[in-house]
Amino acid sequence: MADQAPLEISELFISYEEDFQNIIQTLNQRYKQFKNNQLDFKEDLQNVKNSIKEAENCVKQMEFEINCLPNSIKKNYTTIVSKYRQDYDDVFKKYSQLQVEKSIYQNNTERSILIQQGNNICEQGQMLNDIEQLAGETEQIVDEVSTRLLGDRQVIKKNIDKSKDIQDELRKADLVMSVMNRTIVVNRTVIYFIIIILFVLNLLVLYLKL
Repeated sequence: MADQAPLEISELFISYEEDFQNIIQTLNQRYKQFKNNQLDFKEDLQNVKNSIKEAENCVKQMEFEINCLPNSIKKNYTTIVSKYRQDYDDVFKKYSQLQVEKSIYQNNTERSILIQQGNNICEQGQMLNDIEQLAGETEQIVDEVSTRLLGDRQVIKKNIDKSKDIQDELRKADLVMSVMNRTIVVNRTVIYFIIIILFVLNLLVLYLKL
């Protein structure tokens, strides 16, 4: 368009026209990249938004420029600028669609995050239930061990009591044996004494007979 422009067309119009065509070409390339998931919604969509504003500004400037043209050529350039306006509307529609897709993507992302958080909460709840169950089982084991220790303590106490009774009986038996031993010694002494007396008497009887 710029190579065939008549003298009545300002250089400023030609500059805006070239900028607009470059912007539209760049935007269409970016839309293809978005379609192929080669660009990031969060970062690159802002660049698209800025390019859209630049394209709109170029169209408005071209529309302003053709208002200053003579009527003889104004109609032709009005048709050209209308075509540019249509090109702008097309890229703007694609931009709007990208915004919708971004919103859906964000919603899906947030939904996935919420689902993941919900799953984490469920897992944590299950862990708490497991811990509570383990604590209950541990408490039960402690109770059983305490009961067994109490039973063992009672058995040991009974055995100690029996041991004391046996020791008492043994001490009594020792006393009885001591008394019996002393009695035996006394009896032996008495017997020996009687034997001696009898022996002396026998000797005395024999002596008297002689």
